[in-house]
Amino acid sequence: MLSVALALLLTAQTPAAPRTPIVVTAQRVDRQTVHRYVAQVSQTVNGQLARLRHPVCPEVLGMPLVPGARIAARIRDVAAEAGLRVGGMGCRPNVSVFFVENGDAFVRDLRRRDPAIFAGISPADLRRVLADGEPARTWRLTQTQNEDGVAEGMRGVHRLPVRGAAYSTVRSSSVVNLAARQVVMNAVVVIERDAAIGKTLTQLADYAAMVALAGARPPASGAAPADTILSLFNPGGGAPMRLTRLDFEYLAALYRFPADRRAPHQIARMSEHIAAALRTERRD
Repeated sequence: MLSVALALLLTAQTPAAPRTPIVVTAQRVDRQTVHRYVAQVSQTVNGQLARLRHPVCPEVLGMPLVPGARIAARIRDVAAEAGLRVGGMGCRPNVSVFFVENGDAFVRDLRRRDPAIFAGISPADLRRVLADGEPARTWRLTQTQNEDGVAEGMRGVHRLPVRGAAYSTVRSSSVVNLAARQVVMNAVVVIERDAAIGKTLTQLADYAAMVALAGARPPASGAAPADTILSLFNPGGGAPMRLTRLDFEYLAALYRFPADRRAPHQIARMSEHIAAALRTERRD
């Protein structure tokens, strides 16, 4: 369980389901649009793009068992298709998706009951998470680790460790390659049930996958340079029915390249790779 506090608030973990091939929405975008999209949705942690190091293990709480299991299965399928490792049955959840009646009250109650869940989040991110009236909100607890996955400041009493401030046993670093990387230990997505009405399970799962696994920042309404599932909760609707090709390639590119690079280098390399992948798709 995420914690005793969460056990009092919501239901139990959903089981895993068999993997099925995923389908994404086809998309035609040019190189400039790709670069704008990547720059807009990317969020940095200590000058890097953070990502999970352990196998993806989603749990869905606050939703009936069958639809919850389908959302968790879709997140697993998206992760596996993008090249991430996925945990097996009985794995320890590191992606938690909550469906709640009132997001404002839920997050504030959660902070009161179990403040360690928010430990290490920057003040700006905490203000964003606690902002009133948001239909969906996400935060990720990260830790600074060296190339061997060693970090100091781990807390064994809580499943969500704080973002480590120090790391040790560093063997190499350079102007481009850093001696450390930002590792996502746990990702939390909170979605209000009223906001989920009218959305498909695929849309909800794909949105959760992008914000939890990629840490992608949803664009402001009308500001996205291309169609993206990240606009799912923007006023006015119009979101795609599933991950777009651009969304999927962003997630895949994030986990394709080494994690110990500085953010500008990571973003530039990802942008070029995504643009090339989309050019190949158009030729096919």
